[in-house]
Amino acid sequence: MKLIIHGGFFSESSTNSTTKLAKQESLKNILTQCYAYLQNHTALETVVLAVEMLENDPLFNAGIGSQIQNDGKIRMSASIMDGETKKFSGVINIEDVENPIRIAEKLLEFDDRVLGAEGALNFAREHHFPKFNPEIPQR
Repeated sequence: MKLIIHGGFFSESSTNSTTKLAKQESLKNILTQCYAYLQNHTALETVVLAVEMLENDPLFNAGIGSQIQNDGKIRMSASIMDGETKKFSGVINIEDVENPIRIAEKLLEFDDRVLGAEGALNFAREHHFPKFNPEIPQR
């Protein structure tokens, strides 16, 4: 079994060496934990865990580390594909949620598998996903 993760793509040219090293260490930690998890869980479950861990790390442009947009809001997207069932789902431009990947995962159970903005947020609230925690530090 192999597991490959990445922390996104954006210019690192202005990032200091301490932050670069912290990102590398975080990726190694996430990879190690998720590889161990994969030994007793499905690939889909492992992917969701890996993305959730990236979303929970303020070093990465996902979840709590998401970039604030020009209008002062954070909008996030997440998608997931299940090779076994051939299903796909995702959320686009969702606001005020902690882990967009968990909402995308839940959407796999429904016919409407891609939701955006207000529709995605309404779905998240209907299914009791937690609101974004403003006490978590952001970049």
